[in-house]
Amino acid sequence: MRTKTAAALKAGMVVRYSKPDTGENDLTFVVIELRGDRVLIESRDFPDARVKPTEVVATGDVVPVTIKEHAQALATKTADAYSWDNYGEKRWLDCCLMLLKRGFTEREAEAILRSKWTRWAGDMASDKGRTYGHVRASDLARFIDAQRHLKRDVADLVVGTFGSEL
Repeated sequence: MRTKTAAALKAGMVVRYSKPDTGENDLTFVVIELRGDRVLIESRDFPDARVKPTEVVATGDVVPVTIKEHAQALATKTADAYSWDNYGEKRWLDCCLMLLKRGFTEREAEAILRSKWTRWAGDMASDKGRTYGHVRASDLARFIDAQRHLKRDVADLVVGTFGSEL
């Protein structure tokens, strides 16, 4: 019989430990594969991006991260992106939330946030009277909605940002 937590888990989902040990409160993982009452998770917080430690844990040992927690982690991770200061902290967080709510994976969302799309969305926002530092998530959403080949274009951004692995 599957537990309520196990039923909610799926590949690609961001999770954290359900009962973290001291110092593990902020650790997050991505579900790689479900294996019955166990789950293979991959660390998102390892300092060397070339190394992706994995472990198999019981499904009850991890819980999904809320979309707001996920967006906050993504905003923190991408705070060094080129266009961050054109949005500011709160509006950047709003962008992260918007992308995740639209169903983009974390990798896709990060690629978008690190791309020129955020700058071009800001350029387009000037016709709405927005000045530098005041671009909104709705401006980025409008830019994304204008893309004719969104799936292909986002895939290209991911490869351009992270290389062709995966």
